[in-house]
Amino acid sequence: MGNVPLVDCAATCAEEEKRGAVFLVNRDLDRGFTVEVNWNGPPIAGITEVSVLSGDDPCASNTWERPDAVRPMPGAARVVDETRVRLEARPMSLTVAVFCVR
Repeated sequence: MGNVPLVDCAATCAEEEKRGAVFLVNRDLDRGFTVEVNWNGPPIAGITEVSVLSGDDPCASNTWERPDAVRPMPGAARVVDETRVRLEARPMSLTVAVFCVR
């Protein structure tokens, strides 16, 4: 299969709603990463929400017996300046950071 990036990132912006979002996937089973995203959209004003899906087992799923085995948890992100956001990507995780733009 060749080399596959451990971290993948996508971003979107709804300028009319003055909101942006960054989606970060960390495929590494053992290591977390600090990732700085360069934003080419409207200036970032502040982070409004950060959610993380992560766990100890990549095959984890919710069941009737354990309905909260996989659930969003608070995450960490900060605005570096109006064009950059720094996020913490836990091992085996999906991190979503929502922010306001000007």
